[in-house]
Amino acid sequence: RLALGAVILRSVGEIGAGTYSHAGAGPMVMFAKGAGDMPVRGWWSYLRPFSLQADGGYLPTWSGPESGLFFADACLGYQFYYLTDEGVSLPIPAVLRGVAPFVEFDYQQVGVGKRYSTPPDWRITPAIGWGNDTYQLTVSAQVGINPAGNANARGAIIALLDVQMDRLWPAIFAQNLL
Repeated sequence: RLALGAVILRSVGEIGAGTYSHAGAGPMVMFAKGAGDMPVRGWWSYLRPFSLQADGGYLPTWSGPESGLFFADACLGYQFYYLTDEGVSLPIPAVLRGVAPFVEFDYQQVGVGKRYSTPPDWRITPAIGWGNDTYQLTVSAQVGINPAGNANARGAIIALLDVQMDRLWPAIFAQNLL
């Protein structure tokens, strides 16, 4: 998959706490490719769970100083359910078959004016996710991998719980509203 999109950033919150001081909008490109189209035989079956997702773009400010944010992310993941869906017997309990380890590489850099920019901020986010038809839980740790990345974010633990409401209450949320 390849897609073009737009990023719109509305500044809200306390500037002293790290929020952006000006609103902005800009283009982005997104890419995703899974290896699910690999053959389902022999060792090829073990490559099918790999996936790659990436995005990048530029977010110029609409007001204030002439600056803009360049950003890019790339994520490499491995979804175990691809193996079990194809009949590969995994020596793990059934509840762990929804596990998906992944690692994300993040880049951002502020371009200031026409001649200057901030140092690039590189971070790595190793994570593990688990999901089924209704829930997805992801836990990760993000750390800087260069001096700017370390200075801007010494480290963070990130957790996400995603609930598919149409699975919990299909009579309410599974309706087509259009």
